[in-house]
Amino acid sequence: EDENGDTVSTVVYYDGKEVKTVKLSNPNEVDSYRMYKYNSYFKKKEIADYDKDMNLLSTQYFEYEGDNLTSSLKTDINGKVLSEVVSETEDGNVTRQDFIYEDLHTVVLYSYDDNNELIKMETGTVDENGEITMNSYDVVEKELSNRVEDMDNFYIGTKRFIIGLAKKILLANSVGYICDSIFGLSTTLWTFPLIWLAVISYTLQIYFDFSAYSDMAIGMGRMLGFHYLENFNYPYISKSITEFWRRWHISLSTWFRDYVYIPLGGNRVSKKRMCMNIMIVWALTGLWHGASINYLLWGLYYGIILLLEKLLLKKYIDKMPNIFKHMYTIIIFVFGWTIFRLENLSDLLCAFKSLLGFNGFGNLNMLISLGLFKVKYIFYFILAIIFSMKIDIKSNEKVYNVLLIILFIYVISIMVTGSYNPFIYFRF
Repeated sequence: EDENGDTVSTVVYYDGKEVKTVKLSNPNEVDSYRMYKYNSYFKKKEIADYDKDMNLLSTQYFEYEGDNLTSSLKTDINGKVLSEVVSETEDGNVTRQDFIYEDLHTVVLYSYDDNNELIKMETGTVDENGEITMNSYDVVEKELSNRVEDMDNFYIGTKRFIIGLAKKILLANSVGYICDSIFGLSTTLWTFPLIWLAVISYTLQIYFDFSAYSDMAIGMGRMLGFHYLENFNYPYISKSITEFWRRWHISLSTWFRDYVYIPLGGNRVSKKRMCMNIMIVWALTGLWHGASINYLLWGLYYGIILLLEKLLLKKYIDKMPNIFKHMYTIIIFVFGWTIFRLENLSDLLCAFKSLLGFNGFGNLNMLISLGLFKVKYIFYFILAIIFSMKIDIKSNEKVYNVLLIILFIYVISIMVTGSYNPFIYFRF
């Protein structure tokens, strides 16, 4: 404590010449600590990363010849190797490769030639176990000329394709019909219960539609021996918007991070410039979906929310019970999908008024007249909510395969006899 009784934290370090101290007036704002240790005789450097409670997260070791980095090694607290870089290539050319951790979930690998010119930049995603998956085109490029096409891959790919097809035809289309039926009404009829049913239905539709196409693409790729990266990782179980965008449309957010955000400077710039970088990325992300004002508003909406979480809200969100974290996140992305769905600004304003109860509560007779009280719509709506969450279904593999065959036949019959099969990608 200082002389006023306020809690402070003092960091003591040696800069090579003298011992210095730094007093932190609010240590609760410190997310992590990094400690450096140099050995000038053996030309080695060690970096240890700690969380805000000073628990060791990982250790990095660097070795040099003169001023040139020759190797680096990163390990977790148990000594497990997370990354290893050796600078000498197979043809003898010495290059420098630097692993830079943007945050706990993102790593950037910078490769330099022997003239210290940047020749390549790759990004990777760090999972919960510390494993790094590089996100570059190299993953697919290697399999263009060297991949395995066999019955095992075809079997796995077929199962994934059937699951994706079922998600699209049974779940996405069913909740999509509910959404389109309500949004097709006059805005004067958008009462509180109707509009909430519509936006929740659209929230489910866009997830199952987009993730279904990703599942089918991953499945077809696997049939041909390609191993595509996952694109959706149960985003609706997220406990913050930051986490949501690590789980939603991973290939899109990764592309903007790799080719826009990081080249602009990423996190390694001043706070003001970082804020500008984030807003530029999200404005472009919105416009990427279409040249419409609602997409731009949608992008800026998420840019502002992510900045607020990064600079202000994170410390409060971390202290909240999980149920409130989920509620906060769900409300944010449901309002976000409302902006995304309605291109007409007057319709959007009316929708927000209805969501907040300013357009009356009405009754459920309209649902009956629209034919939305049918058992199949109620059943698929509930099923969509359940399968938007991460659940483990354990069953005998033979039984599972038989169920998949039955599911595939049923889906095909629905496709043949049904007439409602929207392709929402046409809007983008």
